[in-house]
Amino acid sequence: MIRRVLILVVLGCCSCGGGGTAPEPAAPAPARQLAPAPAPADAPAGPVKLSFRVHAKDGESVRAIAPGETLRSGDKIALSLDLEQKAHLYVVQFFADGTAAVLFPQGDDENRLSGVTRIPARGWFQLDANTGEENVYVVASVRPLQEAEQTVMKTLNDVRVSGAAQSKGATPKTSEPPIATTTKSGGSESKPIKSKSKTPTKPRKRPKKPRKRPSSHKNPPTLLASGIATRGLQRVSDEGDSIEATTDSAGIAIVRFHFQHR
Repeated sequence: MIRRVLILVVLGCCSCGGGGTAPEPAAPAPARQLAPAPAPADAPAGPVKLSFRVHAKDGESVRAIAPGETLRSGDKIALSLDLEQKAHLYVVQFFADGTAAVLFPQGDDENRLSGVTRIPARGWFQLDANTGEENVYVVASVRPLQEAEQTVMKTLNDVRVSGAAQSKGATPKTSEPPIATTTKSGGSESKPIKSKSKTPTKPRKRPKKPRKRPSSHKNPPTLLASGIATRGLQRVSDEGDSIEATTDSAGIAIVRFHFQHR
Protein backbone atom coordinates (compact mmCIF):
# COMPACT_ATOMS: atom_id res chain seq x y z
CA MET A 1 0.00 0.00 0.00
CA ILE A 2 2.80 2.38 0.98
CA ARG A 3 4.69 1.47 -2.21
CA ARG A 4 1.73 2.34 -4.42
CA VAL A 5 1.33 5.74 -2.74
CA LEU A 6 5.02 6.55 -3.32
CA ILE A 7 4.77 5.66 -7.01
CA LEU A 8 1.73 7.89 -7.44
CA VAL A 9 3.49 10.76 -5.70
CA VAL A 10 6.58 10.39 -7.90
CA LEU A 11 4.48 10.26 -11.09
CA GLY A 12 2.54 13.32 -9.96
CA CYS A 13 5.72 15.28 -9.33
CA CYS A 14 7.09 14.34 -12.76
CA SER A 15 3.92 15.50 -14.46
CA CYS A 16 3.98 18.78 -12.52
CA GLY A 17 7.61 19.45 -13.45
CA GLY A 18 6.94 19.08 -17.21
CA GLY A 19 3.75 21.18 -17.21
CA GLY A 20 3.26 24.89 -18.02
CA THR A 21 2.63 26.80 -21.25
CA ALA A 22 5.31 27.01 -23.97
CA PRO A 23 6.84 30.48 -24.53
CA GLU A 24 5.31 32.41 -27.48
CA PRO A 25 7.62 33.07 -30.45
CA ALA A 26 9.01 36.59 -30.68
CA ALA A 27 7.13 38.92 -33.03
CA PRO A 28 9.03 39.62 -36.29
CA ALA A 29 10.71 42.98 -36.58
CA PRO A 30 8.74 45.48 -38.73
CA ALA A 31 9.90 45.75 -42.36
CA ARG A 32 12.19 48.66 -43.02
CA GLN A 33 10.52 51.14 -45.38
CA LEU A 34 12.68 52.97 -47.91
CA ALA A 35 12.25 56.71 -48.07
CA PRO A 36 11.18 58.07 -51.49
CA ALA A 37 13.94 59.53 -53.62
CA PRO A 38 14.22 63.27 -53.02
CA ALA A 39 13.02 65.48 -55.90
CA PRO A 40 15.51 67.85 -57.53
CA ALA A 41 15.86 71.11 -55.68
CA ASP A 42 14.51 73.09 -58.66
CA ALA A 43 11.75 70.65 -59.69
CA PRO A 44 8.36 72.33 -60.18
CA ALA A 45 6.09 71.97 -57.17
CA GLY A 46 2.97 71.88 -59.37
CA PRO A 47 1.76 72.51 -62.93
CA VAL A 48 3.94 74.79 -65.01
CA LYS A 49 2.34 77.90 -66.48
CA LEU A 50 3.37 79.24 -69.88
CA SER A 51 2.58 82.53 -71.61
CA PHE A 52 3.24 82.81 -75.35
CA ARG A 53 3.17 85.95 -77.50
CA VAL A 54 4.13 86.75 -81.11
CA HIS A 55 5.51 90.21 -81.96
CA ALA A 56 5.36 91.52 -85.53
CA LYS A 57 7.53 94.26 -86.99
CA ASP A 58 6.24 96.25 -89.97
CA GLY A 59 8.76 98.91 -90.84
CA GLU A 60 9.61 100.59 -87.55
CA SER A 61 6.44 99.70 -85.63
CA VAL A 62 6.40 96.61 -83.37
CA ARG A 63 3.20 95.13 -81.96
CA ALA A 64 1.91 91.91 -80.42
CA ILE A 65 -0.51 90.12 -82.75
CA ALA A 66 -3.53 88.00 -81.87
CA PRO A 67 -4.02 84.43 -83.15
CA GLY A 68 -5.46 84.45 -86.67
CA GLU A 69 -4.22 87.91 -87.66
CA THR A 70 -2.87 88.62 -91.15
CA LEU A 71 0.75 89.46 -91.94
CA ARG A 72 2.41 90.28 -95.25
CA SER A 73 5.48 88.92 -97.01
CA GLY A 74 8.47 90.87 -95.77
CA ASP A 75 7.04 91.38 -92.29
CA LYS A 76 9.22 90.23 -89.41
CA ILE A 77 8.21 88.24 -86.33
CA ALA A 78 9.74 87.20 -83.03
CA LEU A 79 8.39 84.92 -80.29
CA SER A 80 8.27 85.72 -76.58
CA LEU A 81 7.72 82.91 -74.05
CA ASP A 82 7.41 83.22 -70.28
CA LEU A 83 7.72 80.12 -68.07
CA GLU A 84 6.85 80.59 -64.40
CA GLN A 85 8.87 77.49 -63.43
CA LYS A 86 11.65 75.51 -65.11
CA ALA A 87 10.58 73.29 -68.01
CA HIS A 88 12.00 71.92 -71.26
CA LEU A 89 11.03 74.17 -74.16
CA TYR A 90 10.61 73.28 -77.85
CA VAL A 91 9.29 75.41 -80.75
CA VAL A 92 8.46 74.16 -84.26
CA GLN A 93 6.87 76.05 -87.16
CA PHE A 94 4.89 74.60 -90.09
CA PHE A 95 5.08 76.98 -93.04
CA ALA A 96 2.52 77.79 -95.69
CA ASP A 97 4.40 75.87 -98.41
CA GLY A 98 4.20 72.59 -96.45
CA THR A 99 7.73 72.66 -95.04
CA ALA A 100 8.63 72.90 -91.36
CA ALA A 101 11.54 73.83 -89.12
CA VAL A 102 12.49 73.51 -85.47
CA LEU A 103 13.04 77.08 -84.27
CA PHE A 104 14.19 76.09 -80.78
CA PRO A 105 16.40 74.52 -79.55
CA GLN A 106 19.09 74.68 -82.18
CA GLY A 107 22.57 73.24 -81.81
CA ASP A 108 23.75 73.34 -78.21
CA ASP A 109 20.96 75.63 -76.95
CA GLU A 110 20.01 75.01 -73.33
CA ASN A 111 16.27 74.35 -73.44
CA ARG A 112 15.47 73.82 -69.74
CA LEU A 113 14.48 77.35 -68.92
CA SER A 114 12.36 79.61 -66.77
CA GLY A 115 11.43 83.25 -67.09
CA VAL A 116 11.18 85.15 -70.37
CA THR A 117 12.82 83.73 -73.51
CA ARG A 118 12.94 85.49 -76.89
CA ILE A 119 13.19 83.47 -80.11
CA PRO A 120 15.36 84.32 -81.93
CA ALA A 121 17.57 85.72 -79.20
CA ARG A 122 18.61 88.55 -81.55
CA GLY A 123 17.06 89.81 -84.76
CA TRP A 124 13.82 88.69 -86.40
CA PHE A 125 12.32 85.95 -88.58
CA GLN A 126 11.27 87.46 -91.94
CA LEU A 127 8.26 86.12 -93.87
CA ASP A 128 9.14 84.91 -97.37
CA ALA A 129 7.02 84.98 -100.54
CA ASN A 130 5.11 81.73 -99.81
CA THR A 131 1.65 82.74 -98.64
CA GLY A 132 -0.96 80.79 -96.71
CA GLU A 133 -1.54 79.78 -93.13
CA GLU A 134 1.42 79.55 -90.77
CA ASN A 135 1.33 77.43 -87.59
CA VAL A 136 3.72 77.70 -84.65
CA TYR A 137 3.69 75.03 -81.92
CA VAL A 138 5.26 75.59 -78.51
CA VAL A 139 5.91 72.53 -76.32
CA ALA A 140 6.71 72.85 -72.61
CA SER A 141 7.53 69.65 -70.71
CA VAL A 142 8.57 69.13 -67.10
CA ARG A 143 10.71 66.16 -68.18
CA PRO A 144 12.83 65.88 -71.34
CA LEU A 145 10.49 65.25 -74.25
CA GLN A 146 12.16 61.97 -75.25
CA GLU A 147 11.09 60.62 -71.84
CA ALA A 148 7.70 62.31 -71.55
CA GLU A 149 6.22 62.05 -75.07
CA GLN A 150 8.07 60.03 -77.70
CA THR A 151 5.50 60.70 -80.46
CA VAL A 152 6.04 64.46 -80.33
CA MET A 153 9.80 63.97 -80.01
CA LYS A 154 9.78 61.82 -83.17
CA THR A 155 7.91 64.58 -85.03
CA LEU A 156 10.53 67.13 -84.02
CA ASN A 157 13.34 64.82 -85.10
CA ASP A 158 11.62 64.20 -88.46
CA VAL A 159 11.30 67.96 -88.97
CA ARG A 160 15.00 68.41 -88.22
CA VAL A 161 15.94 65.79 -90.82
CA SER A 162 13.62 67.17 -93.51
CA GLY A 163 14.77 70.72 -92.83
CA ALA A 164 18.41 69.69 -93.21
CA ALA A 165 17.63 68.02 -96.54
CA GLN A 166 15.81 71.10 -97.87
CA SER A 167 18.61 73.45 -96.86
CA LYS A 168 20.95 71.75 -99.37
CA GLY A 169 18.99 73.33 -102.22
CA ALA A 170 17.45 71.93 -105.38
CA THR A 171 19.47 70.56 -108.28
CA PRO A 172 19.54 73.14 -111.13
CA LYS A 173 17.61 72.18 -114.27
CA THR A 174 19.57 71.36 -117.40
CA SER A 175 18.48 72.30 -120.93
CA GLU A 176 19.28 70.66 -124.27
CA PRO A 177 22.52 71.97 -125.82
CA PRO A 178 22.24 73.68 -129.24
CA ILE A 179 23.49 71.81 -132.32
CA ALA A 180 26.58 73.07 -134.21
CA THR A 181 26.31 73.83 -137.97
CA THR A 182 29.04 74.71 -140.49
CA THR A 183 29.07 78.19 -142.07
CA LYS A 184 30.45 79.17 -145.50
CA SER A 185 33.66 80.44 -144.00
CA GLY A 186 34.40 77.06 -142.49
CA GLY A 187 33.66 78.13 -138.96
CA SER A 188 30.84 76.88 -136.86
CA GLU A 189 27.94 78.53 -135.17
CA SER A 190 25.35 77.32 -132.71
CA LYS A 191 21.69 77.25 -133.62
CA PRO A 192 18.80 76.09 -131.50
CA ILE A 193 17.02 72.88 -132.47
CA LYS A 194 14.01 73.60 -134.72
CA SER A 195 10.94 71.51 -135.15
CA LYS A 196 10.78 69.55 -138.45
CA SER A 197 7.02 69.91 -138.68
CA LYS A 198 5.88 72.50 -141.28
CA THR A 199 2.41 72.99 -139.87
CA PRO A 200 2.30 75.13 -136.76
CA THR A 201 1.21 73.28 -133.69
CA LYS A 202 -1.43 74.73 -131.44
CA PRO A 203 -0.43 75.16 -127.84
CA ARG A 204 -1.95 72.50 -125.64
CA LYS A 205 -4.39 73.77 -123.09
CA ARG A 206 -3.51 73.03 -119.53
CA PRO A 207 -6.21 71.35 -117.50
CA LYS A 208 -7.82 73.61 -114.97
CA LYS A 209 -6.67 73.03 -111.45
CA PRO A 210 -9.37 72.50 -108.87
CA ARG A 211 -9.80 75.41 -106.53
CA LYS A 212 -8.40 74.78 -103.10
CA ARG A 213 -10.72 75.07 -100.18
CA PRO A 214 -9.58 77.53 -97.55
CA SER A 215 -8.09 75.80 -94.54
CA SER A 216 -10.04 75.80 -91.31
CA HIS A 217 -8.47 77.19 -88.15
CA LYS A 218 -10.07 74.39 -86.14
CA ASN A 219 -8.54 71.61 -88.18
CA PRO A 220 -5.76 72.91 -90.46
CA PRO A 221 -3.90 70.45 -92.74
CA THR A 222 -0.62 71.21 -90.97
CA LEU A 223 -2.10 70.09 -87.66
CA LEU A 224 -3.10 66.72 -89.13
CA ALA A 225 0.25 66.24 -90.86
CA SER A 226 2.38 67.29 -87.92
CA GLY A 227 1.24 64.64 -85.45
CA ILE A 228 1.10 67.35 -82.78
CA ALA A 229 -2.08 68.31 -80.95
CA THR A 230 -2.64 70.97 -78.32
CA ARG A 231 -2.47 69.82 -74.71
CA GLY A 232 -3.00 71.33 -71.29
CA LEU A 233 -5.39 74.00 -70.07
CA GLN A 234 -5.29 77.03 -72.39
CA ARG A 235 -6.88 80.44 -72.66
CA VAL A 236 -6.38 83.61 -74.66
CA SER A 237 -5.46 86.60 -72.52
CA ASP A 238 -7.96 89.38 -71.93
CA GLU A 239 -5.96 91.62 -74.25
CA GLY A 240 -6.21 88.92 -76.94
CA ASP A 241 -2.54 89.10 -77.89
CA SER A 242 -1.17 86.08 -75.99
CA ILE A 243 -1.99 82.48 -75.11
CA GLU A 244 -1.68 81.21 -71.55
CA ALA A 245 -1.32 77.47 -70.90
CA THR A 246 -0.84 75.10 -67.96
CA THR A 247 0.77 71.66 -68.19
CA ASP A 248 -1.51 68.62 -67.93
CA SER A 249 -1.23 65.68 -65.52
CA ALA A 250 1.70 64.30 -67.57
CA GLY A 251 3.59 67.59 -67.19
CA ILE A 252 3.16 68.67 -70.84
CA ALA A 253 1.61 71.74 -72.47
CA ILE A 254 1.40 72.20 -76.26
CA VAL A 255 0.24 75.55 -77.62
CA ARG A 256 -0.66 76.33 -81.24
CA PHE A 257 -0.44 79.87 -82.61
CA HIS A 258 -1.59 80.45 -86.20
CA PHE A 259 -1.60 83.51 -88.43
CA GLN A 260 -2.41 84.25 -92.05
CA HIS A 261 0.43 85.09 -94.42
CA ARG A 262 -0.68 87.15 -97.43
